[in-house]
Amino acid sequence: MRLQVWGLPILLGVYLLLVSLMPLAAAIQIGADEGFELAKTLLVERGFRLYTDVWSDQPPLYTLALVGLQSGFPGAILPCRLLSVFLTLVLLVALFELVKAIEGRTTALVTIALLIASPGFLELSVSCMQEIPALSLGIAALSVIHLRKAELHPRWIVAGGFLFGASVAMKLITLYLLPVMMLLLSWGGDHRQTLARFIKVLPGFAVSVGCTLALIAVFLPTESMVSAFQQIREAHFANGVSSEFGGPEQHGFDWNALLKNWDQALPAACALLALAIPRKGRRTWNPGAAWLGYALILFAWHRPWWSYYYVHVAMPLCWCAARGLTGAWAMTNTQRRFRGILRVGSLAILTWMSARVCLEIRDLGRLPRIDSSLALQEIRARADRVQWLFTDDPVYSFHAGIPLPPRLAVVSLKRMWSGSLTRAAIVDEVRTKMPELILLRSTSDDSGFGGLLEGSYELTFRDGIHHLYIRNASLREL
Repeated sequence: MRLQVWGLPILLGVYLLLVSLMPLAAAIQIGADEGFELAKTLLVERGFRLYTDVWSDQPPLYTLALVGLQSGFPGAILPCRLLSVFLTLVLLVALFELVKAIEGRTTALVTIALLIASPGFLELSVSCMQEIPALSLGIAALSVIHLRKAELHPRWIVAGGFLFGASVAMKLITLYLLPVMMLLLSWGGDHRQTLARFIKVLPGFAVSVGCTLALIAVFLPTESMVSAFQQIREAHFANGVSSEFGGPEQHGFDWNALLKNWDQALPAACALLALAIPRKGRRTWNPGAAWLGYALILFAWHRPWWSYYYVHVAMPLCWCAARGLTGAWAMTNTQRRFRGILRVGSLAILTWMSARVCLEIRDLGRLPRIDSSLALQEIRARADRVQWLFTDDPVYSFHAGIPLPPRLAVVSLKRMWSGSLTRAAIVDEVRTKMPELILLRSTSDDSGFGGLLEGSYELTFRDGIHHLYIRNASLREL
């Protein structure tokens, strides 16, 4: 009983202990899109307008939050990553309360333990990316609505709507949680109660979400709002018009991830199989199982699929796996002959997860340190005389403190596919801005810049990672 009471604080303490082993204050890139987020933050903090000057395919709240942190701690990466850590704690607590209300405390504790150890979760939870922060507020909204659905006082509906609106204002993908909220409202009670809940919750919830989005939009000028709508629509809903860099159809759901993560998939499959066997006096469905099925169908269909989307599947998968594990242990009370097999299986799962967590922390510690990069040292030596830096490695812009040309802060595949940016347009923008420094990865094809580099720039530094070019007109000054 004492372990159940103190289980959540212990798990949160374990998570914080694991986080403390990671190089949060180091100038490294954690997560695939961290460079884009930091490059946007630097530009907006320097006075450039989001969407009007700086292209972005996501709502503004997360960028504005990072800008606020940079205003107080200029150039520091640690506060930005600690924001992700704090919101990860919110996610873990909210998911725990949600599962506990339906399955009980033990299943909820196992769910949180499995989620912390799930592939890529630790890395994503400390990265300056929108995924975990947006999800945390979305899950918190679901938890508030579900836990208070018996009374459904307007204040709880408003609170849930505010949290969900803030979640959507960080990243649009959290809209997929709306059907999950419907599932949770449908859980418990008869059809009349479910209908009454929908009628009572949805109008107030929708109004609260709308008011939250409108309040955040106040921080954007009118022309920025128009540009935001256009950029978000093109990136997410427009048909692909360019195949220069492939297309979304080439990035489908990785089903092998479920096989590789057998420690979660196998117990979850057992739980789903048990639910499929009809038994008298037992419900025929479960919110966690329904959520998992919905998430798998959605992300199997959705293009593109990025590896960090796995966290959306991991949450219901861990829920079902926890149900399978706790159910199996409960079965051993009457079927003792299976106790030895279950102990061996549980030990194998624990060993596998522990090894994965250790390897993930080790790999993060081995990421290239940007502040020890010779290329960054060369850039910083000239930083006070440089207005613009163009690079295909945007994290260098933040750590050098030199902004990218605003239109080129986010050169993403989505932007290429939508046709809003092409290789020729990149070269034209570089030619227009004529940045004093150009830093390109050694593996990049710099031939696309044609005579621009040969005629106007001089290669001043190169190693096995980067090539650094200085504009000829700036050589005497730099």
